[in-house]
Amino acid sequence: MAPSAELALKIECELKLELTSAEYERLRQAWGEAVERREQRNLYYEDVHDHSLWARNGFSLRLREDAGSWVLGIKGSGPEAEGWTQRPEWETAVEGASFAELLLGGTPMRRLAEELVGRLPEILADSDLTLRGELRNSRSLHGLPRSRAVVELDHFRLPDGNEGFELEFECGEANLRERGESELREIFADLDIAWRPSATSKRQRFEAALRSLE
Repeated sequence: MAPSAELALKIECELKLELTSAEYERLRQAWGEAVERREQRNLYYEDVHDHSLWARNGFSLRLREDAGSWVLGIKGSGPEAEGWTQRPEWETAVEGASFAELLLGGTPMRRLAEELVGRLPEILADSDLTLRGELRNSRSLHGLPRSRAVVELDHFRLPDGNEGFELEFECGEANLRERGESELREIFADLDIAWRPSATSKRQRFEAALRSLE
């Protein structure tokens, strides 16, 4: 299987803040109707023998279903500062007759990943991939009235039955990033919500949940 002709590499600049379920509901009520809602299904992959090989080399690989379409996404590693993370991300739409085979992982998935990134570290070049499991999440997009920034409230469900809640603010423009963060800090203070940059990614929490079930 080959990816679609549209390959996308971007530098993701993102702020993620941890929320409790009560804080999540407080923000939803304060902001009212969402600009957009999404139900997503994320399938995560790792080396068939070493389930942390890709992660140790700074990569995360997933297939995401969103509104009936599938997108392969690979995230690299990058610097973090004051809650903001900058890292490369590659994405491509996935479709075709061999999709069922690709879902299971194996060599087709690794070859597609290598084609998408262009050059993977040598240690990953011969790595066959296996499906580690699935994470589902519900996202709602909200516009901040003053800065006009758009943020996402994310409610996700882990394999061990636990739930997580986050606010995500992705923005590459420095001025809007500063204005959006400033407005968010005021909103959090007004609603008595603690400012907690996420210490672990959803993928890390996903892997921790899987280990707890072993």
